[in-house]
Amino acid sequence: MEARYAQALLAMVEAGTTPHEAVAKLAAVLKAKGKESLLPRIAHAVQIFGAKAQKAQAILEVADQAQAKHAAHASGVAHARIVENKTLIGGWRVFDGSTLKDATFKRHLKNIYSHVIA
Repeated sequence: MEARYAQALLAMVEAGTTPHEAVAKLAAVLKAKGKESLLPRIAHAVQIFGAKAQKAQAILEVADQAQAKHAAHASGVAHARIVENKTLIGGWRVFDGSTLKDATFKRHLKNIYSHVIA
């Protein structure tokens, strides 16, 4: 039961309600139903769902923000957290769970080099 309340709480926040307002509304509903004792278990469920959602979100690394739009399109990742990585000369990398797609300039140069010396 607390999992459904936690999902509803997260859905309210994703829809634009501030976390403070969402928790206040949930607390009012629980109080009206006499189920205030569920709040700690709901809070725990929210932490678990939040951690899972954070893991599920892909991370797109780009050299600078100017390349972010092109990298998002080229990588094929619809929703990713964009991180600027100054160590990249150009290109992009996507970390999606346990998968890495590397389309950096360095990776392309290494591939060319390995084909030339082979």
